[in-house]
Amino acid sequence: MAKQLREYLDFDAGKNPAQLVNNAEWLNTVTMVEFLRDIGKNFSVNVMMQKESVRRRLESEAGISYKEFTYSLMQAYDYLELFDRYNCTLQIGGSDQWGTSRRGRI
Repeated sequence: MAKQLREYLDFDAGKNPAQLVNNAEWLNTVTMVEFLRDIGKNFSVNVMMQKESVRRRLESEAGISYKEFTYSLMQAYDYLELFDRYNCTLQIGGSDQWGTSRRGRI
């Protein structure tokens, strides 16, 4: 992955180089109960239901799974850890990141 990204990012910059990290370092250390208790309590289902991506899935024939619905919480937690550990202010990802990257909240 780093080899492909080197064409676009400077991993060797003297000041503020790009970094590629494995989020399993923090995601694999929190249990489901801890995540729900410590992270999930900070999110409003009402706000999550207002997200365009959630609304579209709810209105679709397939609906939305619990995993899909709560994925944005995991993304927000991921971004918060990146900020806390690496002072990350830019996370590159797909359009699924749009709902969580702003201030690490949804």
